[in-house]
Amino acid sequence: MSRISHNQYITLMPIWQTLNNTPPPRSLDELSKVPCITSLSVLQGMPWRFKQQQAVQVKSSFKVNSGNMAKAAALKGLGYAILPIHACQEDIDNGSLINIKLDHEPEDLVLYAFYAGRKYPLEKVKVFLEFLKSKFATL
Repeated sequence: MSRISHNQYITLMPIWQTLNNTPPPRSLDELSKVPCITSLSVLQGMPWRFKQQQAVQVKSSFKVNSGNMAKAAALKGLGYAILPIHACQEDIDNGSLINIKLDHEPEDLVLYAFYAGRKYPLEKVKVFLEFLKSKFATL
């Protein structure tokens, strides 16, 4: 088994705050009271997991089945989304989304690669896993 992880951000479209006249949440408790975009597939979208073994049941206003759809929904102003940094950094940089700073950081997005059968993986499996790690490191 091999493990690749990525940091994530909580994001929101800036106009949402203006339209709702609401400051962004700063704590997990405040986050639980605002509309969030959740996933149908990953833990049925709830709870959102944070570092230091923290979790929060979010109020889901919109459910999606992919990270791309969560980002699209956030860009339309449908609520807060938890997205991998590489998927939203450009939108944060250009002001389409904002990164919400909470009192806890979101848990890393983790990709596991499982290989079967042998105590030690074949060379081609090791090379492939190193390739994946290098590609994900540059995202």
